[in-house]
Amino acid sequence: MSIEAMATARNGRHPMRSLHTEARFRIDAETPYLLATTVVLALLLVASSGISAVAIPALALVVAIPAVTLSLCLVARRWRFHCLHMSVCAVLLGCVGVLVGARLDFGQSGLMTIADLCRALQPFSVDAIRAQVASAPWTYAGMVGGCNLGMALSTRSCDRAMAIHPAFIPHLICCNAGMILGMFLTNLLPSGSYPVIDGVPAAARLFVIMALGMTAGMWGGWWLAELVLRGWRR
Repeated sequence: MSIEAMATARNGRHPMRSLHTEARFRIDAETPYLLATTVVLALLLVASSGISAVAIPALALVVAIPAVTLSLCLVARRWRFHCLHMSVCAVLLGCVGVLVGARLDFGQSGLMTIADLCRALQPFSVDAIRAQVASAPWTYAGMVGGCNLGMALSTRSCDRAMAIHPAFIPHLICCNAGMILGMFLTNLLPSGSYPVIDGVPAAARLFVIMALGMTAGMWGGWWLAELVLRGWRR
């Protein structure tokens, strides 16, 4: 009798079916928290960017942000893309931290003030970055804190569901560096290069570009950490 047959006779269920059921349960258990966080992000973005709450762009954001985020996380779990899952969770919570911090720094018009600061950052320099961070401390604290919380939660979740145990500290350091670099590099893009969408203010477009820059920077940081670890193991 095979090992699987013995396990089935002993427990009354097939072991592989049990594992698949458990994995599906973990994905479902994560979904309500992701959904709630994405809805909060979409509502904060609508409220902070000056979009009318009943306008089509606002409704599209409230639907699109949760749908895209949940889809990416499910794909990441299904195909075991830890980098994708971690970057989505990190950028999601980091963006919430940015919007909350901007309100603490500048009030209702926080996102628009942050957009003005980002456009005024050129030319790119360490002194300009230092001045920008000093002018909006809660915004940057919220971004870094949210991103690191997202990375930690994602790693804990993926370790259980995917049986992946990466070296967390090198990835954490490189992803933080890549995230911050990606965010600041997007500020170098000329404002005229942003896509123009009717009904969507420039501040909201800049925020989306910033989030994409953070994501790309985290991916670059992740693969840099992978290269370093592979070289060290050799």
